[in-house]
Amino acid sequence: MERILSNRIQWLLECKCLINREQAGFRRGCSTTDHITQLESHIKQDFSKKRSTVAVFLDISKAYDSVWTQGLLYKSSRLGISGPILAWLQEFLTGRSICVRVGSQSSRFIRIENGVPQGAVLSPTLFNIMLTDLPKLSSLTKIYLFADDVTITASCKQPSDAEVTIQPALDKVHRWSSKWKLKLAPDKSACVVFSRSYKPGPDPLLFINGHPIPPKSKFKFLGIWFDQKLLWKPHIEHVHAHCIKLKNLFSMITNSKCGPSTKTLILLFKTLVRSKTDYGLIAYGNASKSNLTKIDTACRSILRVILGSKLSTPTEILYAESSTEPLATRRSWLSGKYLVKLGHKPNNPAYTQAKAAFLNPTAYPPRSTPCLSDTISFLKESNLAAFPEVPGTSRHKHPPPSSPPICKTAWFPLTKTEALKNQTRTAELFESLLATKRDEIVAYTDGSRSDELNTTTCAAFIPSLNVRLAWTLHNLSSIFSAELQGIKQALQLVYNLDYSPSGVSIFTDSSSSIQAISSAAPSDNVAIWDIRELIKSLESSGTRTTLVWIPSHAGITGNDVADRLAGDQCSIRSAPTLTTHLSPDEKIAAIKKVWAQDHLRALKKCKKRCIQMRPSLHLIKWHHHPNRKVAVSLHRLRSGHNYLNAFSHRTDPEADPSCRFGCEAIENPHHVLIGCPKNDHFRTRLRNFTASNKIPMDVDTLLGLNPSINTKKQLEIRNLVAKFLLKSALTDII
Repeated sequence: MERILSNRIQWLLECKCLINREQAGFRRGCSTTDHITQLESHIKQDFSKKRSTVAVFLDISKAYDSVWTQGLLYKSSRLGISGPILAWLQEFLTGRSICVRVGSQSSRFIRIENGVPQGAVLSPTLFNIMLTDLPKLSSLTKIYLFADDVTITASCKQPSDAEVTIQPALDKVHRWSSKWKLKLAPDKSACVVFSRSYKPGPDPLLFINGHPIPPKSKFKFLGIWFDQKLLWKPHIEHVHAHCIKLKNLFSMITNSKCGPSTKTLILLFKTLVRSKTDYGLIAYGNASKSNLTKIDTACRSILRVILGSKLSTPTEILYAESSTEPLATRRSWLSGKYLVKLGHKPNNPAYTQAKAAFLNPTAYPPRSTPCLSDTISFLKESNLAAFPEVPGTSRHKHPPPSSPPICKTAWFPLTKTEALKNQTRTAELFESLLATKRDEIVAYTDGSRSDELNTTTCAAFIPSLNVRLAWTLHNLSSIFSAELQGIKQALQLVYNLDYSPSGVSIFTDSSSSIQAISSAAPSDNVAIWDIRELIKSLESSGTRTTLVWIPSHAGITGNDVADRLAGDQCSIRSAPTLTTHLSPDEKIAAIKKVWAQDHLRALKKCKKRCIQMRPSLHLIKWHHHPNRKVAVSLHRLRSGHNYLNAFSHRTDPEADPSCRFGCEAIENPHHVLIGCPKNDHFRTRLRNFTASNKIPMDVDTLLGLNPSINTKKQLEIRNLVAKFLLKSALTDII
């Protein structure tokens, strides 16, 4: 019940713009990153103008526990919450009591007069209602709100000048908090002067109700340490210390006899380590390379523990084998993703500032460049409209629970696999299904994408109207959007008829499109909203809409015609493009593709075979093995950095490079895997397998570095090599 009411109240606050514009806490489409990037950009812009930024971080004492219940109910009613919902809120907030239990003994119950329940789903939304009428401050100040965290900033030439602008704002906020029985704690609040001047001057004297606000040299704002010169050293040291602790944890796990596999350890790394380094990386990643190197070094040391790499193993191999990336590369991806998503959220508190920076880019000094400036330049060079002129359809258009469009859905009785196996049975079932649609208009739609030609198309085939049309979409459109556009164009053709048919059935082979259209969940894809509106318009004119899934390439004539139309349209290079809006996911996919290509190109500067054969950044299945000893041995052999005598001789010229088992040959990967006669009897199955499949038995084949071999055989070869390494005890020396 709480969640239902929370969704409804949030919809009311958002669609009527009742919530405070600067509030980023517990709002859909908002996060702590919004205020972190805003504050960082504000400070850097002031640095570029040789000015200081004074920030006051206020603390509301026991914020959730001290909410005035009657005041909250009054504000709720003023915002339009009335009737049964307001009555339910009153019952929810009043008449509560608590007790303390120690062991089997409990204290007497004490009635709670104020506050919202801690941990309740509704509590953050109700607290946001409490802050909706926070007084507007002077244009010379800027306020940031995240739940109960209140921050006020002002730009000034000298820090003491901020007393004139910030003190009136503090007085206004104090009067408001006293009126609504919220208490500001001056001793837990802080004032930080951000300046790079050699002698910035004395700190401003600021007060809350006559109590001075203590000045500090750094402050933890929404989990990120902001220091006075914004060099990010305190935060980087904090993250570095966390990574070092986790390295000890990974060392313990990998040294255990029955530890997890390499794939599991990489997943743990991404969950425990990368989640910590990613948070706030868009902002603190703007620090100097020498500072960021500390975190990169700590992360690489963990990766070496996970993979079992030697210290001499090139960093490119570490990143390639673990499907990870250095901080600078990771930051470029996160920044692009964040900026594109932000461009489709006009209600976000960071939207206005980021859009202004995107439309009117400014050149900044190197050390005073805001964190998103480089990403904005990249997006503009890519011709991606991160901030479209007309923002997409608002998620708050319909009140929750949003009812799905009035249309029927039907599913072919056979799965695609079953339909392909028995096409005669498929044809019979489809004819019986088609017989029930004789009074309706039947349309077939399909979408197609050619990666070679970088073209996306859609098509519609309506036999009764003699319509065979195809359209070309934006070259960055996904196949999902192509399927949706095909359905939309077919419905639009039916809607434009001079008469209203009794019904229209759209046959499509895209189950995801049908599920998205018929779902009540909001979507960022404009085509889904357009289709839902068309379905409603057709329903109002007496035309029922049915979306039917059918298997593709199963001998259904109409689907084959639509598929052929869309495929032929891909080869027409000069075809006019249908005017469509790219969804945020499509823009993000385009950015990720470019980012991945650049990262792979950077990794391939290392000429090792294990990197040069990689077609993408993804983990390669046959490069990993459940047995950790085998996985580490294979990794060391692929990288070329191992404990064999040949490599030891490279690092120590006095070391003997010959085989330790008495052979005169050099002890390298080729010798231990193929040439050493001591373990020849263990290679029988490997030789038989490669000979029977006509595969060359060389180092590349045995280590999974031959991309011409299919996945099934690669896995079989890996398992045979694993057995060979274990039986010959080579895992103990590699």
